[in-house]
Amino acid sequence: MKTTKTRKTVAWRLLSILVILTMLIPTSLFVAPVPVAHADTTVTFYATNMDSYVRQDRAGNNYGNDSRMYVRSYYYWWLGYHYLNRRSFVRFNISIPSGATIVSARLRLYMDQNPGQNRTYQVWRVVQNWSEGSIRWNNQPSVAGSATASLNIGTSTGWKEWDVTSDVQAFYSGSAPNYGWMIRDASENSGTSRCKRPGHR
Repeated sequence: MKTTKTRKTVAWRLLSILVILTMLIPTSLFVAPVPVAHADTTVTFYATNMDSYVRQDRAGNNYGNDSRMYVRSYYYWWLGYHYLNRRSFVRFNISIPSGATIVSARLRLYMDQNPGQNRTYQVWRVVQNWSEGSIRWNNQPSVAGSATASLNIGTSTGWKEWDVTSDVQAFYSGSAPNYGWMIRDASENSGTSRCKRPGHR
């Protein structure tokens, strides 16, 4: 007997330069450094050439040249279980003047495709180096022991934000290397598939 699960797809689009298959992922990082005795200043960084996604069902493939990134929680049964989770990775070159105090940093993605059902997406700090042209499911880098932030993405399109202040502060101080973030579904292997597409480049 063949059993399949309903799949839901969400699209994210990378702001101005990022385009992805089913999920357009506008990706940007907003950082507010505050030099001592000065007014707050907001600095925006954009992902350019350091974003990709990995697929569990095609663990040896690299998608660094794909026009989209994906996040998915999904499995189906057909003569056995088949797992099709997907995770996205993104990194920013962050340049902040010395002597600044970072009071806020947010990772922003634009979801332009309705997922049909609410999911929780997590952002995890990556702790190993990786490259867009070689990352695959079977060699994806390790991440921190707990998620930096979680967000119920809802069922409407638009901007989605995660608070990554602690990570950017660590990058800035040098207490943690900047290898970017992994974005994944909080509950992978879901009985009901959710596929989110981060956008075109």
